[in-house]
Amino acid sequence: MTYIYKYILYLTVLISLSYSDKGYNTIYLMEFENLNNDFTIINLTTALPDLIKGNYAFRKDINIDYAGDIRPYLEPKIWTEEEPIKGMLINGRYYVSGSELFVEFEAFDIHDWKQLVKRELYCPIEDVICLHDGFLITIEKYISP
Repeated sequence: MTYIYKYILYLTVLISLSYSDKGYNTIYLMEFENLNNDFTIINLTTALPDLIKGNYAFRKDINIDYAGDIRPYLEPKIWTEEEPIKGMLINGRYYVSGSELFVEFEAFDIHDWKQLVKRELYCPIEDVICLHDGFLITIEKYISP
């Protein structure tokens, strides 16, 4: 069954490569918030954004890094050839409820702060493969530039 998920993931990446010139070329990541303040899963704060960063590491047409100084009060601009950055900001959170781990993320256009997507996925707390593969497939499906 794992091969099917990998095949879908690779297929999604190939499709996204063919549309890369039409979408976003910059992704800014924020650390994910640990809503339970659960010390046992604190590593997901950076591990989930790092999965996104690693997923697009091979792409030379996309800049991806952690967000620095984000100023939502800046006036919107018309982006031209001289200033070709079309970026999105990805923010997320996670929490445990019962024996399930819930991960929620949202993406915003950094120029007008319009919410592009908001999704949630969940997996059994002990199923790391479900979390890893499910998260990457969901990212590819909903926010792939």
